[in-house]
Amino acid sequence: MLRLHWIIWIWWTSSIKRSEQEVSRVIDTLDHFLNLFSTSEEQQDQLFCLSSGQPASENVAKDLSNYVEAGDEAASNFIATRLTSPTVKFHERMKKMSLRTFQAMAVRGKMTSSKKKTVEVKAERNLLGTLLMLSQRQDISL
Repeated sequence: MLRLHWIIWIWWTSSIKRSEQEVSRVIDTLDHFLNLFSTSEEQQDQLFCLSSGQPASENVAKDLSNYVEAGDEAASNFIATRLTSPTVKFHERMKKMSLRTFQAMAVRGKMTSSKKKTVEVKAERNLLGTLLMLSQRQDISL
């Protein structure tokens, strides 16, 4: 019985040490990330993408800050044209609102393949975050 208690105690202490090491690695990783709250004076009014750390372009920032007003306007237009004075059939298709988001800022490029076909390549906006997560999981230093 004493031997069983000893084995459990050894397992318990090793799991605590392993957990402490994992927590310290997470803390070290977070210390190396960009602090989004410490920005320069000119960046105080800019909108930043959390996954990439890039500032939003003027068009994207305008659309993201005015999406509530655009939605309210579309809702009132729907009510006016389809419910109160039906000038358009209720089940008719609505025009899609084309508001830009951070996804519109993705890097795009064109490559030609071996068969002379043009292929459009679109980089993911959170590629850095994915790389950091994978590097921490595999213990690779970036």
